[in-house]
Amino acid sequence: MNNPFPCGTGTSHLSRTGALTLCLVAGTLFSAACGGSPAGSWTGTVDTLESGIVVVTNPKTGIWKPGDEWTVTLDTQIGRADGEGPDLFGNITDFTVDPQGRFWIFDGQAQELRVFDADGQFVRTIGRKGEGPGEFAQVTGFDWSPRGELWMVDPGNSRIAIYDTAGTLLRNEQAIGGWITLPWPGGFDDKGCFHNNVPVNTGKSFEAVLVKYDEKLEPLDTMIIPRYTGTNKMWEAKSSGGGFMRMSVPYSPGLTGQFIRHTSYYWFALTGEYKLFQRTLDGDTVRIITKEYRPAPVTGADVDEARKNIEWFTRQGGKANMSDLPSHKPALSSFLVDDRGYLWVKPITDKPDSENNDRDIFDPEGRYLGRLTLPFHLSYPRAKIYGDMMYGVITDELEVPYVIRARIDRTES
Repeated sequence: MNNPFPCGTGTSHLSRTGALTLCLVAGTLFSAACGGSPAGSWTGTVDTLESGIVVVTNPKTGIWKPGDEWTVTLDTQIGRADGEGPDLFGNITDFTVDPQGRFWIFDGQAQELRVFDADGQFVRTIGRKGEGPGEFAQVTGFDWSPRGELWMVDPGNSRIAIYDTAGTLLRNEQAIGGWITLPWPGGFDDKGCFHNNVPVNTGKSFEAVLVKYDEKLEPLDTMIIPRYTGTNKMWEAKSSGGGFMRMSVPYSPGLTGQFIRHTSYYWFALTGEYKLFQRTLDGDTVRIITKEYRPAPVTGADVDEARKNIEWFTRQGGKANMSDLPSHKPALSSFLVDDRGYLWVKPITDKPDSENNDRDIFDPEGRYLGRLTLPFHLSYPRAKIYGDMMYGVITDELEVPYVIRARIDRTES
């Protein structure tokens, strides 16, 4: 029988208990470039640096002509605003879809995993809140293994709970707990290795590290998750327990990234520059994608929306000085990479974020195709795209969440 976990071996920098020697593979990102050849009606450039990094430079205008844009159409919606039932969600932490098209949706408020069939009909509930077998304390995310098992990361219980597709608990594996990261940055790569984030005390601060494990959860290697090193202002709030919270000033530039599940890549973006980086899990940057953009000003309506969005912070004693807001917005706020390698980037525009449903689409080579507008406003957690289907979470005017499926009609580019 072929091993469904072709996860390779490697030198581990992490013991099972979390002791770590940090190592980071760094390289020179920029050097002399040689010319590349654009294709079709695209007017950008592709340069290959001496280091081997491919740099794709895009103009403001994409390849699509008017009428060529992809379209996205709502297909299925799961949820309700009132009453009772498993389709009434309090807080959706994560969701996934299995090969049969069934929805696996985790309600963080109830700490329950709820399964719905491909038509959106309820199938079963798995687990409940607690510390015993089959119970959850603080699930942050989950992913399907090559064996078709669902690995659920529960740092609140310091374990990973592993289920089969019938919802049966197969086993619990010990994991480092107490580190809550949303969205959860882990999952399985294309070799069947499992990746999970853990905190590491470097002596000066805590670093977020993505650790690669084999099927027995023995650590093989580590990757420091890139973080923003700029000098943006932060707002702080002291808690009654002696700790404190920090948050970035709204509309400040930063860095957003994600491990692309079932690949060997981690992508991240500098939001203030419209610059995206494709990096291997070994730490080597292989591609940089840029696009021209016009910075949008921060308007009075933006300030009002920011004030509303930080009410949770100020209610807990946080001091927010709105004069700290920058005069212009960053270039982008988030992105995702679909299972065909296309990038879906959410640009920051003149619209308030609550009304901004635009997405810039790049092909797997990094060429800008154009912009489309979704017929709904996606919220947390991140959307997922499998084939020609998009899955995501939307909320109504009362902030009640719904899971949706939408069909993507792609034009040939």
